[in-house]
Amino acid sequence: MDSRIKVMDKNFESVATNIIQVWTLEQTLAGLAIVLSLYLVIVLKLLPAYMKNREPLKLNKVMLTYNAFQVAFSLYLVFIVIFDIYPYFIAKHLDLLDTVFFVLRKKDNQVTFLHLYHHTTMVTWTWLHLMYHPTDHFVVVGMLNSFIHVIMYAYYGISALGPEYQKYVWWKKHLTKFQLVQFILVLSHLHCQQKFSPCPLPTFFHNFCLFLICSFFALFMNFYIRSYKKRKNPAKEGINIEYTDHQKLIKARKGISPTRLKSQNGHRHTSLRQRSHYAGPADLPETGHRTECSHYIGSRKKFRQSSTTSVEFGPARTMDDEIVVLWWYLNRRQNKRKHWVHPILRERFSLGTFETLRGELRRDESKFFNYFRMTATTFDDLLGRLDIRVRDTSFKECICPEQRLAICLRYLASGCSFNEIHYSYRVGVSTISKLIKEMTNVIWENLKTDFLKLPDTEREWEDIASGFERKANFPHCLGAVDGKHIRILKPAKSGSMFFNYKEYYSFVLMAVVDSEYRFIFISVGSYGKECDSTILKDSTFWQKINDGTLNVPKPRPLHENLHEELPFILVGDEGFALTPNPLPPYGGTHLNTDKKIFNYRLSRARRYVECAFGILANKWRIIHRAIDLNVDTAIQVIKACTVLHNFVREKDGINFESYQNIEHRQEQETTPMNQNVSSRGGPNANAIRTSFTNYFVSDIGSVPWQAAAIK
Repeated sequence: MDSRIKVMDKNFESVATNIIQVWTLEQTLAGLAIVLSLYLVIVLKLLPAYMKNREPLKLNKVMLTYNAFQVAFSLYLVFIVIFDIYPYFIAKHLDLLDTVFFVLRKKDNQVTFLHLYHHTTMVTWTWLHLMYHPTDHFVVVGMLNSFIHVIMYAYYGISALGPEYQKYVWWKKHLTKFQLVQFILVLSHLHCQQKFSPCPLPTFFHNFCLFLICSFFALFMNFYIRSYKKRKNPAKEGINIEYTDHQKLIKARKGISPTRLKSQNGHRHTSLRQRSHYAGPADLPETGHRTECSHYIGSRKKFRQSSTTSVEFGPARTMDDEIVVLWWYLNRRQNKRKHWVHPILRERFSLGTFETLRGELRRDESKFFNYFRMTATTFDDLLGRLDIRVRDTSFKECICPEQRLAICLRYLASGCSFNEIHYSYRVGVSTISKLIKEMTNVIWENLKTDFLKLPDTEREWEDIASGFERKANFPHCLGAVDGKHIRILKPAKSGSMFFNYKEYYSFVLMAVVDSEYRFIFISVGSYGKECDSTILKDSTFWQKINDGTLNVPKPRPLHENLHEELPFILVGDEGFALTPNPLPPYGGTHLNTDKKIFNYRLSRARRYVECAFGILANKWRIIHRAIDLNVDTAIQVIKACTVLHNFVREKDGINFESYQNIEHRQEQETTPMNQNVSSRGGPNANAIRTSFTNYFVSDIGSVPWQAAAIK
């Protein structure tokens, strides 16, 4: 016996000597500390920070492969650990990936102290065993733990298959029981080994093992009690029932109204007839009150007030008070769901708008454009660009990506309510609500990089400036900036933060537009009470203008025959302070001819942002009404509308429909501004505006019709 143990000890020592160097940096405790420190920093700091503003990763296939490997590897360890403990040492390091997957999938509730403590201490334990006592004492521990891991990872693997397989993992709560039994067996083994083995563990290492096993048992037992043990004592649930009057309890269970019970105190009673039923034990009065009890009527479980039968409560609750509570609780009305799927919704695939109208719309291009605000070719292109992930279940068939996009576009294009889409597309209201939120986010995330990109090179800015000079006769213009109030319903507990000067609730869409009516920058979600100038100065666009990271072209003359160099600017309305960016019109009512001409020329460039807002709202009519969504979802809807505006503008151009009701708006914007504007921009901004004014009234920069336009 002693010779066999010596041979096994020698084998274990050779394994430890050749391998630990690789995993622990030349047999140093610092190596182990580095490995575990990196693990904790990654799962507690780096990965959570990386995933903070990202959607949870869908790792179903990865998790299925990982769990299948762990099951096979753990099953292999059950038999191989007798001869070679090195694979078990590797397995404890591989188990650390559990936490990484939890964080990537945003299962933060799984990353508990118990989880981290268990994983780090198991790595430490195996390392200490291989470094300082590489004998066969650890074989039983490894076999038991590997067997438990076979069951545990089998459960994880089945769960990763999807919701339809949940019925096969009913034994989930027994996993913790298996682990508790494992700890008891390991403790028994350690005790017997220390007492009867010819070569017991060193005292310190034995006590260390006992401490770990006991701490595991205490933590897992605490987890089991909190997760699976249900409180069955009514006293803990707030119903203090004294089970002494058996006959009254039986009568209450059968629905028989209790008899009149007189109060045992001399307090004055106040009638509470309006309380014809209870919402729970907490609704019972704790002072002297008289409450009308209710008769239980029929199999429909309805209550009504009674003027002849009552129960009176004194300062302290009595046995009779609790009978009433128990009677209500056992006979309370329970709403039962009539349909798993409503008959109207079951006909979605035969009578729904998507199935019945899709083919007809594709055969008529003009009707398709009117319905979805884009051509069929653009619709298909958009569908191909979006990363829409769906999966059927055993309970029901999912809504296909094409129908999801159709519902979202119809909601944005028509501005109709969820109920209207519910009855036409035969999809549940809650499903539509979730679908709109998901689809608007998918549209924004997949299109913003290509279709709402802020220019970052001088060439791109020069192209925009050339467009304004060619179409609006305004040189050195990088864009027109303005804000639009998006009407919403009053958010809960928001006070007057969203209440604007137009006397309705809104948040602000701040945008910079080029001469093609395309948005090149947007800022969405500022409070309706804030002014445009403040919103712009709080935006990232303003910061980039000031720190010079936009790569705006350097100042140059407005014309080749001029020598004065002027910077490239943005144009805005009188709501902005006098600064070079944006440059506002002159304020006041008594302006000379030169200033009126400048205001007219500036308004011809500035109206592009006004027209862009008009086209946006006319195409996506959800903006025409008060959006009845929560603020975050409403902001996501507007972001999707703006990027769709640019997408359709590039693919289909501007259809005549988009211009309806815009012409009158343009005429209004060409009139001079009459409100006073502050000159807080200083002499530099004023000098720039004066230089542009002089250019517009000169022979080089004037246009033939400007004198007639200001009359």
